[in-house]
Amino acid sequence: DGTVPISYNRSQEFAVRAIHALETGISAKIYGNVPNDGCISNLPADTVVEVPCWVDRHGIQPCHVGALPPQLAAVMQPHAAVYDLALRGVLCKDRALIRQAIMLDPLTQAALSLSQIDRMVDELFADNAAYAQYLTTCYTVE
Repeated sequence: DGTVPISYNRSQEFAVRAIHALETGISAKIYGNVPNDGCISNLPADTVVEVPCWVDRHGIQPCHVGALPPQLAAVMQPHAAVYDLALRGVLCKDRALIRQAIMLDPLTQAALSLSQIDRMVDELFADNAAYAQYLTTCYTVE
């Protein structure tokens, strides 16, 4: 309504810094969620990881991190497997895989019994029926 002046100072959010680097070519270091592709050697190559990235006029270049301490990789592996299963469920239009992914999630398991998770998933599908109508047919994923 014009009563408060608009600030035109650039914020320090990653997206602003990344866009500035892409447009000007002035390098910026951000932390981005990117396909692993070996950035973290002891996590699956096809999972998404958050790693340091250099951004400039040539795009976003993820940095190689190497291996995580084994105890940290062990904590992350189950989550990567759950996300992979959930994604397969969506891509294959398979509600059973989505249900299994939620049942296997360590945080969900810590809070709910299997029967409670089963009811919760039914409620989620019911509450989101307009968005999940296509999740009725199962296709095989290789």
